[in-house]
Amino acid sequence: MRVTLHGPGGHGSRPEAPVDPVVMAAATVLRLQTLVSREVAGTDTAVVTVGALNAGTKANIIPDSAELLLNIRSYDETVRAHLLDGIGRVVDPATEWLPA
Repeated sequence: MRVTLHGPGGHGSRPEAPVDPVVMAAATVLRLQTLVSREVAGTDTAVVTVGALNAGTKANIIPDSAELLLNIRSYDETVRAHLLDGIGRVVDPATEWLPA
């Protein structure tokens, strides 16, 4: 799954002005990690992996977007549906999240 978080970037000397998608991405990764540990029963098997986080190319520029690449594994369709629903709750509905 590919998740793209958008925020108007800006210059690093004015970090209060833009919405920083790097900070949004970091918070999203932390919250996604709780889907399995806090929402899936211990008797079920599930994995949510953030395998890549890509954003920006310069140290002094806050980028316009950040991209997360996710991997989801489960044996049970009900657990998988719950994970996908959880990802939808964590990721703002205004952002783009598509199967990779």
